Amino acid sequence: TYVDPVSLCSFTTTTQIRVAVPPPVPSVTGASGCQLTNLSLAASGANIGESYRWYTVASGGSPIAGATLATFTTPPLSGTTSFYVSIVSAGGCEGPRTEVVATVSTVTKPTISTSGSPSFCTSGSIVLTAPAGFTSYEWSTGETTPSITVTAATAYTVRVRNASGCESEVSDPVTVTINQPPPTPQIEVTGDLAICAGQSATLRAPGGFTYSWSTGATTQEIEVTTADTFSVTITDANSCSATSATVATTLIDCVPDDLIVYNAISPNADLKNEKWIIENIATRPDTQQNQVTIYNRWGDVVWEGKNYDNATVVFTGLSNGGSELPSGTYFYKIDFSQRAAVRGFLVLKR
Repeated sequence: TYVDPVSLCSFTTTTQIRVAVPPPVPSVTGASGCQLTNLSLAASGANIGESYRWYTVASGGSPIAGATLATFTTPPLSGTTSFYVSIVSAGGCEGPRTEVVATVSTVTKPTISTSGSPSFCTSGSIVLTAPAGFTSYEWSTGETTPSITVTAATAYTVRVRNASGCESEVSDPVTVTINQPPPTPQIEVTGDLAICAGQSATLRAPGGFTYSWSTGATTQEIEVTTADTFSVTITDANSCSATSATVATTLIDCVPDDLIVYNAISPNADLKNEKWIIENIATRPDTQQNQVTIYNRWGDVVWEGKNYDNATVVFTGLSNGGSELPSGTYFYKIDFSQRAAVRGFLVLKR
């Protein structure tokens, strides 16, 4: 009450204070979906003239710009995320916030496993396998099985989907490389491929590889003493292999060291080299029993004798029928009862 000191009059002033009722707590509806998709969240409960504010935090912070409607579409989400919504009155009063959950079904990025090294040789292959437990698979090749067999040099990836239809990120790539095989090896031969009994030849493969011979040997070089065919497979540092052509050895009848077989006679009555001499054939017990056969170049037998002794049984350039054989090259075979036969050639010159 105010009293005027001059007029001694008084009057009363009343001030009215109006307190606004806060907006109600909104009802909300969450959403669920796949990772990296937009989900639609909903709120309700606002009266005419009221609006909504959407937040990423339960309290404080700034509202999401432009999000004032009853529905809010999230950005792409990689995991389950909570948002918060409130109702704002026409006068600007804001009510309590309510949590709204965007439930995200996540699919872990797959890792490709391999059946071996992704670096292999020409004509090789490898099996790539995605993790198990998914309903579908999508390989960079277009294949849709959990595992694929590949032979080409390139990078391979896979994407998987779960039972909800949610797909993963694309896997990290597996890069396949193809290695070329080494050149076909050439076998180097030391010695003669025609081997006498007790002799040998040496077969040698190119250096710098691992080796697998047809005999089972694994050394770079092998010694052979038998009649057979031989080949070698070489393998380089990339496990690529190449196989040689075969090399064949033969066993031949060779003149024993204790026999001296001369290879020429000249039966021309000059008393020199009139008969064919085989030294020691009649003095050794293992050569005394023998059969000597002489052939012309067409393979016809022109002379033969049993128990050749350089004296009573000896070739003098005459056939078994007693006719003179013409000059030329002839071939012989000496069979023994106690040792290997001997073959060779004989030159007859008149």
